[in-house]
Amino acid sequence: MREKIYYMLLEIYLILVLLWLFIGSILNTYEYIDSTLTSLGLFVFAILGIILYIFYKFIQKKYSLMDYLIVMMSLLGYLSYCNAFDKRVALIGFIDGREGLLAILSYYMIFLLSTTVKNEKIRKDVFKLLTLIGIIFVFYGVLQIFGIFSFLGIPIVGQWKYASSLLNNSNFMGAFCVLMSGLWLGKYFFEDIEKINYKSLIVLFIFVLGLLISGAMSAFVALIVMMLIIIFIYFFVFRKRFNIKKVFLKVLNIFLIFLISFIFVNCCNSNELIKDVRILNSEVFNSATSGLKKEYGTGRVHIWKESLKYFPKYIWTGVGIDNFIYLGKNEFVTDYISGVKYSKAHNEYLQILLTEGIFMFVIYLLFLGIIFIKSLLSIFRNKKVNYVVLSLFLAYFGYCIQAFFNISMIKVAPIFYMISGMLVSCVEGEKLKY
Repeated sequence: MREKIYYMLLEIYLILVLLWLFIGSILNTYEYIDSTLTSLGLFVFAILGIILYIFYKFIQKKYSLMDYLIVMMSLLGYLSYCNAFDKRVALIGFIDGREGLLAILSYYMIFLLSTTVKNEKIRKDVFKLLTLIGIIFVFYGVLQIFGIFSFLGIPIVGQWKYASSLLNNSNFMGAFCVLMSGLWLGKYFFEDIEKINYKSLIVLFIFVLGLLISGAMSAFVALIVMMLIIIFIYFFVFRKRFNIKKVFLKVLNIFLIFLISFIFVNCCNSNELIKDVRILNSEVFNSATSGLKKEYGTGRVHIWKESLKYFPKYIWTGVGIDNFIYLGKNEFVTDYISGVKYSKAHNEYLQILLTEGIFMFVIYLLFLGIIFIKSLLSIFRNKKVNYVVLSLFLAYFGYCIQAFFNISMIKVAPIFYMISGMLVSCVEGEKLKY
């Protein structure tokens, strides 16, 4: 009886988190609220999550490695807050994103609660809601790149060569679509390897299109990596399990929807996409032959090199959560052309290292590494294809790849932690289906 109550409350909790992020994104886009309210709302969910998780532990009376890692990460986050250059910013976050300690604690609780998802209905409902929200985001983004200023009487804002959708930033849109493309790549390819599910193919096309209209090269790289993982796993590792011709046809379909999406977006934004891809290709090639230059990655290499100069000064607890802009106190890390001050490292891992310190950096990598290793062991040891694990893993790993070139934000990061938690639940023995 207590378990039924818990799972009922858990589903309500996860659904409300997604709705809060979605509604908050809409209200923020139209400037009814700012990111501060979204962040504080997430902290309310953190408090509710702690209560719900204690209830779960009272029922199960078991503790896992992830419990201890999250406790360690929370304590290290608190130490970073205590030693922060600006404690107020460390608590509620810098004005651009409000990703302070309060928001980060909500991520941790969302993750822990998601690791307890053992009910097929919960995961299925979360997946459906995420898909619906994602389709709305992509539709809004398409309206933006077509330069449509009104739809059914609703003003469409944020028109640019690339789509930011209701996430207010094209990079955030790219990160979100990486997660959704990963989920649907797995569902389309692995749910029934011998058949082509055209419904899944169409939804996958929508999210690949959404990823490309964002113009985020970090997301572009993540998508390519996810597709290559699929090819590697089933053409080289599990090639004896299936009909190679049918597998090849599925892979061909994936590349076709990628090509169609690419051509469509490139035509809509006057060849800007192909220009950016050519620049990316050139930078990757030149990096391998002549090293990294400061202008690479739209100036990201410059940010990384400049910010790392301050690492020895803040090695233990960092400059403070979300205090990146204060690394040099009165000497800011700025764009070498425009002089704009940067408030993020544009690399999630570097951001953690510089703002929360070396111990937090190591524990966070350990946290991600354990999920990664457990997932691979589950995939390669399982004699049957567990497409749920594969779908969640692709989404998880795709996000980790794009995080090398992107920033964490409260509108997308909670979804990553939710997916990561469900992945942990699956690889620890749960047999869930879509």
